[in-house]
Amino acid sequence: MLYNQKILILGGLGFIGAALVRHYHITNYITIVDKIEYENSVLKLMSLDLTNITIYKMDITNKKDFLNVGTDYDYIINVSALLGIKKVTVESIQTILTNLKCAENSLNLASKQSNLKKYITFSTSEIYGNTSDNATEHDPAIIGCISEPRWCYAASKITADHLTSAYHREYGIPVIIIRPFNIFGEYRKGSNAINTFLTKMLNNDDVYVDGDGKQLRAWCYIDDFILGVTKAIESNYVCEVFNIGNPHNQLTIFELAKLIKKLVKSKSKIEITNLFVPDIQLRRVSIDKARNLLGYEPKISLIEGIERMIKWNKAHESK
Repeated sequence: MLYNQKILILGGLGFIGAALVRHYHITNYITIVDKIEYENSVLKLMSLDLTNITIYKMDITNKKDFLNVGTDYDYIINVSALLGIKKVTVESIQTILTNLKCAENSLNLASKQSNLKKYITFSTSEIYGNTSDNATEHDPAIIGCISEPRWCYAASKITADHLTSAYHREYGIPVIIIRPFNIFGEYRKGSNAINTFLTKMLNNDDVYVDGDGKQLRAWCYIDDFILGVTKAIESNYVCEVFNIGNPHNQLTIFELAKLIKKLVKSKSKIEITNLFVPDIQLRRVSIDKARNLLGYEPKISLIEGIERMIKWNKAHESK
């Protein structure tokens, strides 16, 4: 656990960023930079005591303004990114430029810190390509065809990974790269499969599964993910990449839909569309490196995680 550290979290009002704030804010001093409004944020929903938290509403891609956040941080955690399959497909140019600028400006700020202990950035499991079976950190990046715009996100992230590694070599910045694999949990916004299915089934709306429903995923509950991330942050390792996920929570998208329907006790019908959409057919993570070096071991089953989400959603809707 960290104590009395000055931690800068870029993108700290979103799902993962807010979870890190919640983990560290009681015993440390947190500065958040995000361009979204606090009142509309995940952090607001968490109702945390803001005593040790300072929030700057700022666009990280604006280098001149961003440099004013200071040069006296112990840790810089960069969770900022433009993501989401629908968004990156429609806003491909903005996706590439935003993600690269966030990486460049945050690394530039890190290079100016007087006593930086670690810079942590978040990559993506998408860099392992269309079929990633038991993907390890040493596997080569496989970026899909440029005619499929969804791959612009992975392309921007692997470029940011290389930039991060280059800053370590040339400026000596102690860096860590995290590659998340299908993180889910309360407070998450967006249209990932669990969110979409759960929202519809709580309302007894019919669910449509794209493709043949055989796309395989391994899901990691947010608390387990934060456990892995904080172990990496607080370790002595630098210039390392860690896959963080849960290989035990593995099933097809169709099986996921059936599981959520059962847990919700929903009347929703599940229909497989058999319509082709660009998608990753197999995404299965190897956490051997994180397990061996960090002692990371996820504990929350998919069923328990979804049940927590159901309980939270019902409680939240009643307010």
